[in-house]
Amino acid sequence: MQPAVTRTARSAPEPPIRATTRWIKNGVEPDGHGSSRKHPSESAWVACAISLLTHLILLLILAAWIVSHSRAESGLAIDSRLGADEEGLDSLDSAVFETPQSQLSESSQELALVNTPVTAVEFSDAARESRPLEMAGFASMRGQGKGQGGGELGAGSIGFFGERASGSSFVFIVDSSGSMEGSRFARAVEELNRAIGQLRIKQRFFVIFYNDEAIPLFSPRSRSHMYLATKKNRRRATKWIGLQQAGGGTEPEDAIHQALRLKPDVIFFLSDGEVPRTTRTIATEFNHFGTIINTIAFQFRGGEAILKGIAEDNQGNYRFVE
Repeated sequence: MQPAVTRTARSAPEPPIRATTRWIKNGVEPDGHGSSRKHPSESAWVACAISLLTHLILLLILAAWIVSHSRAESGLAIDSRLGADEEGLDSLDSAVFETPQSQLSESSQELALVNTPVTAVEFSDAARESRPLEMAGFASMRGQGKGQGGGELGAGSIGFFGERASGSSFVFIVDSSGSMEGSRFARAVEELNRAIGQLRIKQRFFVIFYNDEAIPLFSPRSRSHMYLATKKNRRRATKWIGLQQAGGGTEPEDAIHQALRLKPDVIFFLSDGEVPRTTRTIATEFNHFGTIINTIAFQFRGGEAILKGIAEDNQGNYRFVE
């Protein structure tokens, strides 16, 4: 009799489909050698996708915030007016800036400009008719103008023929009649250019010569508004002033009217001859905005009484200059 042989029972091979299902459920898969390795579950892939999507959204929000913040910080906008007068004077600067003046050089301040309305007036024949202007309720103070040419934005003191005044906007009315021809007119031009050179960037200015008629700045293509005292505008004003010549009569009424319609803080009015009495009437009638009018009699006292009266009526000072 042969000895009994003990056999160990072996389980039947597991069906492939059932085995695969069990591997995925348990997070393992075979490695081809009978062993197995871990396999990412379906929930792990979903969590990874959600994480990537969340980070992408956060990055987009951050990028949008950075762009909007940088635009708000820059605060830059430039308002340039295009055009040229007959002498080739092209666009003129007419804006102001938000950037603190103490942190900028003059050249950089001229670039850091944002829109600010400037006083603009069209000097048509119809507009020159005598008609009431709206009262603005500005108080007048001797030596400091309160017109609407800029308020306190760029207030500062400047001088013209030794007469000083504070304000942020100035109009210079200068006699260019025949009696000014020669050295008188040359000296007036020199003093005018010196006064314009004292202006700060935030201040505004305008010039009107007069003889038989008013000759506004950059005439005959004057835009009839006040200009910011940037280097560019001062340089071009000086160029235009240098082209003017003396000749004709002495009729300053229209020049006074035009200057007051610009509503500056201060007017400097110079004459070397007789001044019509109607000039004083016009200066009083149309000065509804508290503009100070300083008057200067230049080397001739014939118009002294009228010039003194204009200054007294409009909180200004009178000066005689040899």
